[in-house]
Amino acid sequence: MNWDWIRSNIPQIVDATIDHLILTGIAVGVGFVSSFGCALLIYRERRFYGPLSGISGVIYTIPSLALLAFLVPVTGLSVLTAEIALIGYTLLILIRSSVGGLDSVPHDITEAAD
Repeated sequence: MNWDWIRSNIPQIVDATIDHLILTGIAVGVGFVSSFGCALLIYRERRFYGPLSGISGVIYTIPSLALLAFLVPVTGLSVLTAEIALIGYTLLILIRSSVGGLDSVPHDITEAAD
């Protein structure tokens, strides 16, 4: 590893790291809000579980380069393009986890809350 190069490029490395953390934070935040909304819908109406998890599963299986190649003509080469792809990749995992978490609440607790 070339430590001299790293020392001379610390400002660029720090800037790129901050940009990466911002992109990740936005994607996880928006993905969590939208997937939790989907999870609440699924929790109330089970018939939506198949379609919503199927759609998010299809998005999750699309390779990232193919998805970006599809999105760039529509949204341009921008932060929005990256965020759409990153949010799409969070949905499947977060929807399944949120539904699993809601399902694991004991019936006695939900009855007491009602």
